[in-house]
Amino acid sequence: MAVEESTKINSVNIETVQIPGKPYAFGKYPVTQKQYKSVMGKNPSYFRGGNLPVEKVSWNDAVEFCKKLTERERKLGHISENQAYRLPTSEEWEHACRAGTTTTYYTGDSESDLARAGWYKGNSAGTTHPVGEKEPNAFGLYDMLGNVWEWTSTSRGLGRVNRGGSWYSNADRCESSNRDDNSPVLRYNILGFRLVLHTIPDDYYDAPETIKIPGKPYAFGKYPVTQKQYESVMGENPSYFRGGNLPVEKVSWNDAVEFCKKLTERERKLGHISENQ
Repeated sequence: MAVEESTKINSVNIETVQIPGKPYAFGKYPVTQKQYKSVMGKNPSYFRGGNLPVEKVSWNDAVEFCKKLTERERKLGHISENQAYRLPTSEEWEHACRAGTTTTYYTGDSESDLARAGWYKGNSAGTTHPVGEKEPNAFGLYDMLGNVWEWTSTSRGLGRVNRGGSWYSNADRCESSNRDDNSPVLRYNILGFRLVLHTIPDDYYDAPETIKIPGKPYAFGKYPVTQKQYESVMGENPSYFRGGNLPVEKVSWNDAVEFCKKLTERERKLGHISENQ
């Protein structure tokens, strides 16, 4: 069984489970209405109850929750500066859901196996249910096969990928491998989310420093991009003169544009910059 960690927010417990061999921990449950309201100051859900999963949250809402939670937890000293809450990628979600299994559901292949693990159309009575009432998977994660669909950070077309099935889903929509996608602004009572607490190793990521330009809506890099920074994003160092704090060189214009794109994606996922930066 994986190690569990607890974080307190205004006496609201956010429990996470460390995923073996990974630098992140998963929310043990979908985010509840009580937890969401404690951070965002409101509860958008259609089905009301503090321990019910929050729903009617857009992808943008979920990202903003992660950002605000990270800021609060760092300020309170509950997490370090190299930790951040974010949404999981679709691949991370499936790995965490399966927990080493290869069956249709992490409890087996039949619909009765699903009924032991999640809430879906066949057993939900047309509503969400308090988190944690069904069987967990081998990692100790609950409700991953049905209660609310869960947003991930992964893009598909113009939308964002959802995983997990919901109280409204047929059994075949709750399979461990199933996925859907929706507009990031959609709010519906089948859509919720679960957190990932990501830890960035000290030697893994070296964030570029920027300086705000007076009167302008942008900031400039304080230094040229270094080889250490470039390699941490691109996974390679093309430079002729080698040294972590030397400026990266032998990069094409296309290389530089791709670095900017990948750095932006990473920073948004980690909650270091907003969606409009």
